[in-house]
Parts: sequence; C-alpha cells; structure tokens
Amino acid sequence: DRHPPRCVDRPMVPMARHVGAMLTFRARDAATFDEGNHMCAQAHRAGAKNVFDIPGLVPEHVLPRLL
Repeated sequence: DRHPPRCVDRPMVPMARHVGAMLTFRARDAATFDEGNHMCAQAHRAGAKNVFDIPGLVPEHVLPRLL
C-alpha cells in the first residue's frame, strides 16, 4: 500500500486544531472561510465539531460581489 493508514490519518489532528482556531477567529468576527480545499470536511472526519459553520470562499465573498 502506497499510503499506510498512519500517513493518511496523522495530518487529521493538526487539521482539526487549525479549523478549531478558525472557528475561534470567526467567533471574534474575523473574516474566516474555507478555500475549497476540503479542510473543514477533513477536520470533521477527525472529530472536530461545528466545522461547517465556516462558509466557503465563493458563496461568502465572491458571489455577493458578482450579483
């Protein structure tokens, strides 16, 4: 197997921590968004809560400027 489970699962904890920090920033009214790299989904997979409270970049910031 080219990607042993530990190589796939090991980055999940730091991702969950990072998204947790993003949620803290968002709670303090900082502009926070998911860039479309699915980090929030991976953090959710790692057990992080409320990760989908972070909006995507396009619907939150790009589309309103185009419409």
